Amino acid sequence: MLQAITGILSLTPTSGIGAPPGQRLLTEAASWFADNPAGEAGTVVAFDLSQIEFATTSFVKTSILPLYQSARLSTEADARTMTNAFGLPAWNAFPVIANARPEVEELIDEIFGRRGFPLLSLKAESDGSFVGGRLVGFLDDVLVRTMKNWPNTESHTAGSLHGKFAGMNAVGCAGS
Repeated sequence: MLQAITGILSLTPTSGIGAPPGQRLLTEAASWFADNPAGEAGTVVAFDLSQIEFATTSFVKTSILPLYQSARLSTEADARTMTNAFGLPAWNAFPVIANARPEVEELIDEIFGRRGFPLLSLKAESDGSFVGGRLVGFLDDVLVRTMKNWPNTESHTAGSLHGKFAGMNAVGCAGS
């Protein structure tokens, strides 16, 4: 079943140095989710990093990473009533970064990669649309192969991808 994302929350920090700006962003997201519970399809939370020339590990670990962990928790049915290590409830969110400078994206790539987490990095257009997505962080072989073979002109379902890659096992080798 295809479902549309129910909303987009855009957060624009003005500083990426230290934990306090990250905590302010997370507080802003928490306030938004308290007033606007995400529907079944979820909400994209775009961290617009266009104003950030330099980001610290503390900034990422107090903003983007906790929201990502909350979103992961929301995918586990028996964990939806729990809180994550940051004390956040399970929010049906899809965190992404937008307009990150290469140095900032590299830091996020390193932090997410060490934890085995993927994250989407996009460019936000002035009209609010997103273009030029690429994955940062940890990308397993199946995800990399799928993204490399995903034509921009087609839409897919899990079934159509399975058909396209029939005969391939989880690491991309021909099955026996």
